[in-house]
Amino acid sequence: MSDDLAAVPIEMLHAQRGYALAWSAPWGAAASIIQRFAPEYARPPIPLGTSDRTRTDAPRLFHLDEGVACVWCQDDGAWLAVIRDDGEDFARAPERVIPGARSLAIAPSRDATHVSAEDGESVRVLVAHRDGTFERAPEPLIVQQGRVRLAAAHAAEAPLLVAVYASERRLVVADGARGRGSLVRHDLPGNVTSLDAYGAGARAAFALVYDEGDLVEAGVLDRAGKLVERRHAVLREPGARYADVRVTWIEDEFHVVARDARTDRAVVVGVASAKRALEIAKVRGPFAVAYQEKGLSLAQAYADGDDSVLRVTRELRDPSVREVREPAPPTLRVRRAEEQTVRCFDELERMLGTSGYRDARAVRVAVPSGAALRLETERQHVEMRPEGEGFRLTLVALEDGAIDRARDGSFERFARSIRERMSGESKERAERDRALGIALADALEAVLVHVERNESGRRFELVLSAMPAAQRLSAWLHRARTLLAP
Repeated sequence: MSDDLAAVPIEMLHAQRGYALAWSAPWGAAASIIQRFAPEYARPPIPLGTSDRTRTDAPRLFHLDEGVACVWCQDDGAWLAVIRDDGEDFARAPERVIPGARSLAIAPSRDATHVSAEDGESVRVLVAHRDGTFERAPEPLIVQQGRVRLAAAHAAEAPLLVAVYASERRLVVADGARGRGSLVRHDLPGNVTSLDAYGAGARAAFALVYDEGDLVEAGVLDRAGKLVERRHAVLREPGARYADVRVTWIEDEFHVVARDARTDRAVVVGVASAKRALEIAKVRGPFAVAYQEKGLSLAQAYADGDDSVLRVTRELRDPSVREVREPAPPTLRVRRAEEQTVRCFDELERMLGTSGYRDARAVRVAVPSGAALRLETERQHVEMRPEGEGFRLTLVALEDGAIDRARDGSFERFARSIRERMSGESKERAERDRALGIALADALEAVLVHVERNESGRRFELVLSAMPAAQRLSAWLHRARTLLAP
């Protein structure tokens, strides 16, 4: 794998059939269950969000009876989906569960997972029960404005949230089950750039990296949210640039895993002992960790164009480094083409409204795919939608008094073809319409694929290999007005 590839945020969970991984691909949030690291087992990941709506944090993962749950944030809030344990498809399609959420953290447990989400003004809690039912806390857990970093973990039955606001140097600890009355604030020595938490038994550990980059601190909370191990330095090294931090449980102690961006090495150190357990090389960006069966797994995701390269390094037991390349999902081209079409027609709508095009009023029309506009004064309907490797452009010119867009069924088209063969006048009119369609196609370097005339008007369908610019479409519509004039 090339060292030039960009690392992207990732989360990891041990699943029934391998590793469940979720990451922020260049085209949006993605998830996959990796059973075997071999090229013949590689498959496209399951797309969760979209590139222009999904935030950069990786989706969080936890277990439900239905499969592996993924929860992530888009511009309109937090969304949740469940992937089947075999990783083939959704067990539950994506649905928005927390409107307005900008970032989140989860405290997973065997029976329920507490999802804490912030919207810039407060932090609210959603409880996802193992059977897939949801329960929303009636009141916010924290009411405070500003950017905030969140981490969460269970200590016994208590879902603890740790938060750090950008506007103050304080660590906020709260119990998601007990509400705002459980809030405790601890002063910090600097601004926090990375934060994580992990629960084991009746305790939860947290770790922080400060903006200077040379100090990593950790502490341990009990089920009441009280510090049983005060915040203390576990890594302090002048000149280091610790950039990402994770917490996990190894053997009989909480451990912190911190990446030094100066050396691209991850250091594993005990929280209580501050003893370095090992170092992992070639960790070039965000990572996730999980400990199981006496082995520590460290996962990374890299973007190679639209493809994703997933790497899992295993240490302590059966050391190995395994990689798999997952191609972009086949729906990606269609989705991008849809987004491109909508953006083009957004610009076209604005241009037509200000172009003096005989005071044309462009009205957006809802269509199943792509985008469409109705030009009121010209009595025209223009529509674009992705098709195969290109786009299909449809222009309908309505006759006076006609309301519906010109389109006949197969029987009407067959009857019309018979009339055109029998009537010289009909045949000449059909030839004129086809010549007009060819002229329209030539103006856009397109291919004319269909011409139709009936009582409501004329319909021309063109196929383009690429999406034209909105300015060119606007000029083309001016040209069509001239060609279609009686």
